Amino acid sequence: GKGRVKWSTSQLDQDALGPEGYSYVADMRTDERVIWRDEAGREGLVSMLLVGMRIRGEPVGVLRVYTDKARTFT
Repeated sequence: GKGRVKWSTSQLDQDALGPEGYSYVADMRTDERVIWRDEAGREGLVSMLLVGMRIRGEPVGVLRVYTDKARTFT
C-alpha cells in the first residue's frame, strides 16, 4: 500500500542508473534518501543495495536487494 517509487523523485534510483551503476544504503531506517524510512523499520529492513538495469544503454529499472541486518556489500 505504499505506492510506487518514481525514478524521477528517487535520488537512490537516479544514482543506481547513473555512471556508478549502483546505490548503497547502510540503514534504511535513518538514511534521508529513503522515501519510506518508517515503513522500512516496521518491515525489519536495514541495508539496501540498488543496481541499475539497462538495455542497449537505456534505463529499464532498478534491482533492489534488502537485508534484515546491517550489511556492507562487496
